[in-house]
Amino acid sequence: VVAVGELNPDLILGGLSGPPRLGREILAEHCTFTLGSSTALCTANLAALGLSVGIVGKVGQDAFGDFVVRCLDRRGIDASRVIRDAVVRTGITVSLAYPEDRAMLTFPGAMAQLAAAEVDREYLASARHLHISSLFLQRGLQPGCADLLRQVKAGGVTISLDPGWDPAETWDAGIADLYGFLDILFVNRVEAVALGKDADWRRAAERLARRVSVLVVKGGPDGAATIQDGRWD
Repeated sequence: VVAVGELNPDLILGGLSGPPRLGREILAEHCTFTLGSSTALCTANLAALGLSVGIVGKVGQDAFGDFVVRCLDRRGIDASRVIRDAVVRTGITVSLAYPEDRAMLTFPGAMAQLAAAEVDREYLASARHLHISSLFLQRGLQPGCADLLRQVKAGGVTISLDPGWDPAETWDAGIADLYGFLDILFVNRVEAVALGKDADWRRAAERLARRVSVLVVKGGPDGAATIQDGRWD
């Protein structure tokens, strides 16, 4: 599996004494600095399952970039196609964890600068499967993504996409042009509503499922469901 996507660390703050407010300071009971980003975490989990995994992305030539690459190497992920760019800074996500949910603040940095033209097509063609995450955060990848998927698909590689949350909440970024190349589309219930344009997440998911081979709806603690050929599993 080769994944293309964002690379950054996460700073996770938990046990917060309240919501953040301007001009005020709140305290956290615990703090974790770890590998973050949907793409990197997906590859880490696939590698833990024993798959041969590589990743394509961009980080800066800075401490955060060094940390990300070290984390990938320790997990046995091929990071040889990770671009180190001295002009940009590696992004970071600050996650505020509350019992009911979390709030995230992201500095995109290098993740928004990876362009489709920089992606090694031969490397993608060497894989059996291509996974792309966080499309809406990858502004540089969006314009050439459809052509990239078209070329990879023509070579017999299967493709999945986990687009993630759209900070702009326009839910466009050319995603409609990608559906026809996808074997699997991953969304959570909120993303299904936004992309399927229906307030009922089940109806929205069924609309989306007509455009891809397999739709996976992530439900957090409720697990996940799939729709294939109009059938829920």
